Amino acid sequence: MHLYLYGENINLLSFFQNTLKETVGDVKYELLDKNTVRLHVGRITQSAIVKLELTSAQLLKLGTALGEKIKCEVIKESEEKESDAPLEVLDQSVTKLRKALETGDYDLYLQALLEAEQAGKTRKTAVAVIMERIEEV
Repeated sequence: MHLYLYGENINLLSFFQNTLKETVGDVKYELLDKNTVRLHVGRITQSAIVKLELTSAQLLKLGTALGEKIKCEVIKESEEKESDAPLEVLDQSVTKLRKALETGDYDLYLQALLEAEQAGKTRKTAVAVIMERIEEV
């Protein structure tokens, strides 16, 4: 299974690794992707995608142990890479971008969308809209 992990102001992988070991034992995992974004002074978000094998019971136990510090979501294999992010949404006006993000359909790709916008047009309002959505989810 593939897990999408997201946390703020925390050493994401270290906390995940320690919690994984404490809750389900020595389970090997593969890091597929990692991303760090500084939103504003003193605020850092990290996300990662890991591949590992867990039973449903182990996944429930791990999710409970991660609590509110790290959000954990099982993702479909087709969604595992940020390069699969639907970047075409960034071609829209900021108003349409905001409406599209509000649907929640792009929540998995927010970090990738933010990076793509910053690497491309860098519209300040579009960056602000994406960062607002990151803070909401």
